[in-house]
Amino acid sequence: MTKEWAERIARIKKIRLCHANFDRVQSAIRTCITLSKYGSPMHIVLTGPTGVGKTVLCRSLIQEYHKDPIISDGYRRRRVGGFYAQLGSPISIAAIMQAILRSLGDPFPLTGSYGSREGRIFTLLDTAETELIILDEFHHLEAEGGAWTDPKNSNEVINWLKWLLDELKCPLVLAGTAKVAALVRGDGQLSRRMEKSLEMYHLPVYAPETDSGTPGDFCSYSDQYALEVSKACEVTFTFKPTDDHVRMLILAATGGNPSAIASLHRLAIMSSVTKRSDGKVTMDDLLNAADEEVFEGFMATSRNPFRMDQATVVQELKERGIIDDALVA
Repeated sequence: MTKEWAERIARIKKIRLCHANFDRVQSAIRTCITLSKYGSPMHIVLTGPTGVGKTVLCRSLIQEYHKDPIISDGYRRRRVGGFYAQLGSPISIAAIMQAILRSLGDPFPLTGSYGSREGRIFTLLDTAETELIILDEFHHLEAEGGAWTDPKNSNEVINWLKWLLDELKCPLVLAGTAKVAALVRGDGQLSRRMEKSLEMYHLPVYAPETDSGTPGDFCSYSDQYALEVSKACEVTFTFKPTDDHVRMLILAATGGNPSAIASLHRLAIMSSVTKRSDGKVTMDDLLNAADEEVFEGFMATSRNPFRMDQATVVQELKERGIIDDALVA
């Protein structure tokens, strides 16, 4: 692959499209932040499967609360209107404090007793004028399979988090997979402190809370994404991405997951480049892309839908409740 094509394909990562669920969740968090300025902070649980846009949403929100440093009494004071931190595994009280202190610019986030670090956290939050804290990947508190990674540690983390929420003057967002919601619900006191629960999900074929057959976000998102890819990467499709059959195959391969849709297009272009240099992407390229293991966790059919006949794809999607006769018709 030439450097030129590598640069073109890399542009896909810069494509950012919103959709109704994205906008709804983002607006709800903004509302909580505004309300928190006039009363007790409204803390939020944000959940959703991998690849639906939680990180993109969180990072875009943080950018909105950027604050430039100011000079006060001859000293330059750093302001952090909001910050986003990913929590690794295993999660511990020390790890959470380290993530917060580092985000607030503390030069020694690992030093000091727990009490000392807690004091520095609240001093820095006040001087930084922080309005939003987002802690992502909180599901790492629980191991795969549903067992606690360390029951004693997990209980200590939950109790410390409850204390933190009581002391904060700004909203805190706990983000992660559905496990986060289960962890919060599992402790009544923590659940009462997390007033707002928001969920992001795969792009729906049908609009939520409407009669079946009303188009949801998937079709418009998929169509627009293909258009943006063709412009950004300077490629042409030898098929119509807006064709109902093509849409159905993309839906089956990605499960309506935004991240998987991006991967499908990126891998299809890579498949094209290995065979030709004319910038044309074919259905065979989509087929080759969908063969990659990355789609196993997203695929809505038993195998690569591009290798199946249309009737079988339709039947499997209907059996899973993803589409119905209204869409097929």
